[in-house]
Amino acid sequence: MARLTRRGHRLAVAVAIASVCAVSAAGAGADDRLSVSAGLDVTTAYFFRGLLRERHGLIVQPSAEIRTTLYRAGEYEVGKDGPVSSVGLVLGTWNSIHSQSDTGTFHETDAYGGVSFGLFDTLDLAFSYVAYVSPDDSFDTIQELDVTLALDDVEWLGPLALRPQVTLAHEFDGRAFGPERGTYLQLGIQPSFELLPGDRYPVSLILPVVAGFSVGDYYETFAHHDEIWGFTSVGAVTSVPLAFLGETHGVWSASLGAHVYTFNDNLETINDDDDPWVVGMAGLSVAY
Repeated sequence: MARLTRRGHRLAVAVAIASVCAVSAAGAGADDRLSVSAGLDVTTAYFFRGLLRERHGLIVQPSAEIRTTLYRAGEYEVGKDGPVSSVGLVLGTWNSIHSQSDTGTFHETDAYGGVSFGLFDTLDLAFSYVAYVSPDDSFDTIQELDVTLALDDVEWLGPLALRPQVTLAHEFDGRAFGPERGTYLQLGIQPSFELLPGDRYPVSLILPVVAGFSVGDYYETFAHHDEIWGFTSVGAVTSVPLAFLGETHGVWSASLGAHVYTFNDNLETINDDDDPWVVGMAGLSVAY
């Protein structure tokens, strides 16, 4: 499962990275247990679950992730496989660097790790720990536990697959919004289509839709007014492999797109009273 739970506006980029990883793994063979991916995004604004962090200057967001497979069904006892089709571990980091900021350039660095379980070859259940740290002291460190369930419905719907995903995140140290630690719910889909077929440079279109909700105290103000719905993001992102680079140093991909955000009343007030908000982005990714 791609790392799609961190932020709504990076959902489509993560899908592109996941697609590249799949191509790389296929080329490496079925016994390849380790995959490494990295990305570098440039965006016109940075939102964290609907909360504006930066809108000025150059915003660069590098990331890296390592995944390893501990178990695949059928490897040891043929014919005795149960509902668990795979077990894997993931470690990753995500960062946001801003050229114009009152507090400093290195706004945020995140570290996450967890375990994922493939179920019935169609579901992915992941448990992860995430730490959000601000090197320039823009915010206090936040620690949370996430549970994510993703469905691969390509087998049933083919090119009309929605790839739905739900994430539940609970803050146990620090808080992103309001006076209390909260619990956050995110729902998302990520349909994708092949715009221009080709052997070397197929162009894909990804249409991510993400909605964030407060299960308890997540979008609460200091006046203790908590709204259930927080934000919705609808995007359109094109992705193309950079086949001219070859595969000696990984499989490369480029993406370009935009996302439109709408907010609840609390977030709209904090986000300079702008609603809706259009965010443009461009990115590079590589997978081994």
